Amino acid sequence: MIIRHDNANNTVSAPKTYLASAEAAGTTVLRVKNSTGMTDGWAIQVGETGQDRSEVLLGTVPNVGTITSAATDFEHPSDNPVYFIKYNQIVFERSTTGTAGTATPMTDGTVEIQADSPYTIFDDTTGSVSYTYKTYFRNSSLAVNSTESDWI
Repeated sequence: MIIRHDNANNTVSAPKTYLASAEAAGTTVLRVKNSTGMTDGWAIQVGETGQDRSEVLLGTVPNVGTITSAATDFEHPSDNPVYFIKYNQIVFERSTTGTAGTATPMTDGTVEIQADSPYTIFDDTTGSVSYTYKTYFRNSSLAVNSTESDWI
């Protein structure tokens, strides 16, 4: 059973800047035009949601104009957008008793936000059409969670 979370709202109203220079794959220091809107430990999304090679990384701001992050998976061109978002993961929860039950996180149900797609997906290989699901966001560095979604 494929469960999906819509990524469309991940960057709505998020502070935004742009890469000041092209960045190679594997870089850990992103040069940006303005990093003053970022909070240390939050995530960044490099690229637009659904755009090929967009990715989400955890970051810190050592000084204005740079963001230190995990190594990028892809190269990114100059002027590519960088969004300051709070979370880097989505937790998929399941209830086997429908919406009257309580949703609990599934084994291996915590996944990185898949920013290069319109949706972050999880394959519940033991799922059933009678199961219901919820999701919530998680910041793996700060160990903070958002509120749960409505039932899926």
